[in-house]
Amino acid sequence: MILIFQEMGSKLVLVMLSLLVLIGCTGGGEPYFLIEGSLINGRNAGKAKLYKFMPEYDELILIDSANVENGNFQFVGHVDNTAEAYVSLDSCNDAFCFILSNDLLNMKIGCNGYIVKGTPDNELLSSLIMKRQISVNERARIQNEYVKLQKDSTLTKAIEDSLLNLYRMQSVGLSKTVFTAIESNYKKSPEFADIAFRMFSSAMSENMSDSIVNILKSRY
Repeated sequence: MILIFQEMGSKLVLVMLSLLVLIGCTGGGEPYFLIEGSLINGRNAGKAKLYKFMPEYDELILIDSANVENGNFQFVGHVDNTAEAYVSLDSCNDAFCFILSNDLLNMKIGCNGYIVKGTPDNELLSSLIMKRQISVNERARIQNEYVKLQKDSTLTKAIEDSLLNLYRMQSVGLSKTVFTAIESNYKKSPEFADIAFRMFSSAMSENMSDSIVNILKSRY
């Protein structure tokens, strides 16, 4: 990493020449990935670890680790093929899934979610993750409203039916969005389709899940 510091008034500007890192690492040869990570919205950690999923063994292998400095971390390396990968922080049980390829990727991890940008597949996957979080928040809001009305003895049958319908529709809406994303991309991006199905299958109806399984099988 080449760091250039410039003094502009009272501010210190850090210029990160990421592309030069890739050129220096590859020497003009095989491509490398560069992952620029940052922790946001109060998320804290001391170390980040990068794992790659090995489908032939059905397990994750550690391929790199980095210290988190001022909320930022970085991974540089090479993969022979596009792969399912995860970043974990410290000893946290959460693992943040994304699609690893030899590209410049930007990952932001917060307390309630994360996004990865840099490739169309990762941006589509991140949009599904954000929709899931919005759905989780909305279901929590509906549930809290239900409990409040129940305690206040103002929960009528009509209101109860309306809230239950809204609650169910959150899951239905997310399932349809995931189904459409996989159905539209399984041929041109099998890695995205596989990862999205593993991540969201539990939120899908049995019929939708079976349909996706058949779609994925049709590739072979």
